[in-house]
Amino acid sequence: MVPFLAFVGCFLIVPTVTVVVAAFLDGAQRPTLENVRELGAENVQRAFIASIEVSAMSALLGAVFGALLAYVVTTGNPDGVLRKAITSACGVLAQAGGVTLAFAFIASVGGQGLITLAILNSLGTDISGNWLYELRGLVLVYSYFQIPLMVLVFLPALDGVRPQWREATESLGGTSWDYW
Repeated sequence: MVPFLAFVGCFLIVPTVTVVVAAFLDGAQRPTLENVRELGAENVQRAFIASIEVSAMSALLGAVFGALLAYVVTTGNPDGVLRKAITSACGVLAQAGGVTLAFAFIASVGGQGLITLAILNSLGTDISGNWLYELRGLVLVYSYFQIPLMVLVFLPALDGVRPQWREATESLGGTSWDYW
């Protein structure tokens, strides 16, 4: 238990306590509530709203497309190439989040990205701009991570659904919607 508690203490408890204490101190290390009042500032509220919008939209896209892809995988051959390829790809892509994912997109389709420059040089079309840093670009980047993650989350649940349950629903006059 000692190594685990040391790890938790170093990487969870100490940072949390540090942030909570610093939230109530000013620049001269005196107690203050000014930092809490700043949460009501217009720019902070806009940032919270934008963060909630990106989170909600990417979560919705991740859930819908992840569920559909997981359903396609479960209806196929359990030992097939398609299932193995998709689950392997999803396992890798679900781990590519945060700074790694941001760098990959900036290096690929950013203003001087590899794909951006290739399209500019071959087609003469400039796709650069701020779209990657706007709502639609951020949702695209987050969805790139969330769709594979949702496939991995939904796959075991869909694998547990038995075909006999569909047959039972149909024999009782139920629809596909009733089954799900």
